[in-house]
Amino acid sequence: MRHFVPRWRVTVLACAVALVGTVAMSGDEIKQPWRAAFDPEGVTAEPAPPFEATDAVQLLESFTDVTFPPTGWTQAIVVDPGTDPVWTRETAGTSPTIAPHTAPAMAKFNSYSTQATGSARLATPVLNLSAVVSPSLKFWMSHDTGYSTSADRVTIQISTDGGTTWPVDAATFNRYDAACTTACWQEHTVDLSAYVGQPTVSIGFLGISAYGNNFFIDDVQVAEPAPNLSTSSKAAPAGALQGDEIAYTVSIVNSGAGPASAATMVDVLPPGTTYVPASVSCTSGVCSYNAGLNQFEWSGTVAVS
Repeated sequence: MRHFVPRWRVTVLACAVALVGTVAMSGDEIKQPWRAAFDPEGVTAEPAPPFEATDAVQLLESFTDVTFPPTGWTQAIVVDPGTDPVWTRETAGTSPTIAPHTAPAMAKFNSYSTQATGSARLATPVLNLSAVVSPSLKFWMSHDTGYSTSADRVTIQISTDGGTTWPVDAATFNRYDAACTTACWQEHTVDLSAYVGQPTVSIGFLGISAYGNNFFIDDVQVAEPAPNLSTSSKAAPAGALQGDEIAYTVSIVNSGAGPASAATMVDVLPPGTTYVPASVSCTSGVCSYNAGLNQFEWSGTVAVS
């Protein structure tokens, strides 16, 4: 959690009836304006969402384009037992019957028609992991209960020289799964943090046939774990008198799975208030008051809470 704790004071002016939300006047007293004015759901002047963060997505491929392999991807036969092992783009699956995880298409490895030991590698474009912190590979794979003794599988291979060599088998996922009595999709994750700092990483999907059913992959993504700043909040007094100085706090909370490494926050002062000079401060990051736009601005990194 990062506290954007300004003692951001604002001075309540006589025109404070213009505050966002329901405001009642009684003489010089303003009753209950602050809950509406400072709660994120009630501040209409804030951008949507009010707390923004960048997510370092290196790759996202759902095999939508009819070109296959997709642009920048490659494929190669590794072991050819006679019937060529191959990856293809399919809009409907057979052996087993299954639809793409995300329409309109998916990638298929033909282990149903390729003899045992046949293998082919479908490889991603070269990825630059120099500036990431904790990247991971996520993809969806089909599973079924056909040919239970046939260990058709995909092995995730890692190349750090742009696909010239493939020295690392990072993980293997079998097609057969007793839980998928009807062919189903499961998401798999492979940690890539060992390759942080590497500028020429490629990921290979080595399909290996055991002469069972085909299997499919879809929605391949390489990214940092996503931050989630949606539970961030503001706190301020429930009421104020004209001329009072009100101190309030913005708490930026990351309840996601990864750090928000380039988070930004903008908070516009409500109508009827003025900034008290030199009153803004923050416990981390960089914060300031933008007089031209009448708003507070913050940027920095928010670790997972």
